[in-house]
Amino acid sequence: MSGSTIAGALLILVALGGAAYVALSPPPVPQASEHAGDTPDGGPGLKPEEFDSKSVEPEPSAARQAWNAAVAEASATPPAAVAAPLSDSPATFEDVVGRVMPAVVLVEASGGRGSAFFVAADTLLTNVHVVGDDTTVTLRRFDGSTTVARVDSRTPAFDIAVLKVPNPMPEQPVIAMGSANALRVGQDVFMVGSALGTLQNSVTRGIVSGLRRSGDTSLVQTDAAANPGNSGGPLMDRSGTAVGITTMGYTKQQGITFAVAIDHAQSIMEGRVSPAAGAEAPVRASHAVTPDGDRLLLMPAWRRGAGIGVKIVTVFPRNPARGLASVSALYVLLDGDTGHPIALLDGEALTLRRTGAASALASTYLSRADSRVLVVVGTGKLAPHMVQAHCAARSIARVLVWGRRSARARVLAAELAGLGFPARAID
Repeated sequence: MSGSTIAGALLILVALGGAAYVALSPPPVPQASEHAGDTPDGGPGLKPEEFDSKSVEPEPSAARQAWNAAVAEASATPPAAVAAPLSDSPATFEDVVGRVMPAVVLVEASGGRGSAFFVAADTLLTNVHVVGDDTTVTLRRFDGSTTVARVDSRTPAFDIAVLKVPNPMPEQPVIAMGSANALRVGQDVFMVGSALGTLQNSVTRGIVSGLRRSGDTSLVQTDAAANPGNSGGPLMDRSGTAVGITTMGYTKQQGITFAVAIDHAQSIMEGRVSPAAGAEAPVRASHAVTPDGDRLLLMPAWRRGAGIGVKIVTVFPRNPARGLASVSALYVLLDGDTGHPIALLDGEALTLRRTGAASALASTYLSRADSRVLVVVGTGKLAPHMVQAHCAARSIARVLVWGRRSARARVLAAELAGLGFPARAID
């Protein structure tokens, strides 16, 4: 296969596999929110404002430039973090703040600045509206050093994004995650974030003003002051345990700030929530049916009020000797309100279509937009579904099919050509 044929080709690697939030990231020019009619808990009247991080800021005055320079210089050399001393006596508030400070960072994305915080040496939490569509962002630590983080997942339903750093510091301070369910109205809380995108690790203190719901999202209302740039920072209780992620506020109303409950982040990180859809998806259950390796796999998922689905898979390794497939699967779809069955689907057919669709979607992010050549490696059951999905996602001029058995590759290419796809086999 020549270099010109390979150039621009898309190589398929087969693996079997919004909410009404107000952006507090720093964007320069405030404008009316697109969600101005939505308020937490259905409350009427108040209309949050959203900051447009893609707006162009007018040229500042000389006085403003001097102020910005002074702020930048002050923010560039923060005081060194001091760990809270171990003691039998309760830690002071200042001790708690000093302990959590090194775990909070400033996030620099293409659309603006915000905050994030470490919950593990290689993992941080922030908001989706802070990272936007970026795949990587720059983190500025409390000591002024910087590193690059990858956006590992986004869950727009909860405005939560998970970041990963490739080379974590072995002694990286982290913030423990608690639960908003244990909070009481009137309880002391505090938040840390990069106010205005420049005043890094600013601390504000307040109380829990209320515990709210916005659809499926749990929110903690507080009077702790928040400003653009605080988005993605932690809301913590008196012990320095995260109970929420600062996500929105009302810019024309004082003392009304909201943080999305940290419980949602824990569900995402434990695999109980699908980042793409906000669906509950517990870890699959695997049961030994016989001592000979026969197994039953159950894979449930649901979205409140929308639907319940369970994929049932059996794996019986001795079946080929009986002339049967070793893996069989069914998918049961149930009504989300009544629990009544809606459909019974062939699990294998569903998996083939879903895998092809997922691959085609991934290619729109990972390959060049002008790619017109599709290279299919392999001639199994999945191959034709891959071709159909990718040709539906973009304009493909040539489909090149390669397989370990050239004869099978030619047969598949002929079948695809018969379906109208521009396919041919290659050696």
